[in-house]
Amino acid sequence: MIFVEENTIKLFVVGDNTNNGTIKTLKYQRYSMTKFNFFIGGYFGTNFHVKLEKEELHFYISVHHIDFSYEKPRHIIPIKDNLDWQKLVEFLKVQNWKREYKNDDILDGTQWEILFVSEKSKLTSFGSNEYPVEFKKLIRLLRKITRNHYTPFDIY
Repeated sequence: MIFVEENTIKLFVVGDNTNNGTIKTLKYQRYSMTKFNFFIGGYFGTNFHVKLEKEELHFYISVHHIDFSYEKPRHIIPIKDNLDWQKLVEFLKVQNWKREYKNDDILDGTQWEILFVSEKSKLTSFGSNEYPVEFKKLIRLLRKITRNHYTPFDIY
């Protein structure tokens, strides 16, 4: 028989003729993601926004520079048991990006922003026409999530 309590699993092992049974306790770490927001786009191009809502990734896309809070998601992907999502989370947990990346030589171009918060890590960064070294990997991981769920759009 198995009993689950917060961060603990208790197993009751039925005894044989020599004992009455025992209870074994196993501890585990419950992973909890609290926030994920990612935006990339620009005033003259396609804008793409991914937002974590409960256990789902909500994908938004627009060819206009808009406030996504008034839009409905174009696609929703569940994250429970999603290996591609887990790879993205593991990647983000070890990133140590600067708060801001900026190229002042380009007036109009691509802006991006990311917010990732979990129990043990936080990543907040944004940029304008400049990116951290690992940024392309972030885009590849997000593309993999969308492609494996047959979304009709691609991220930059």
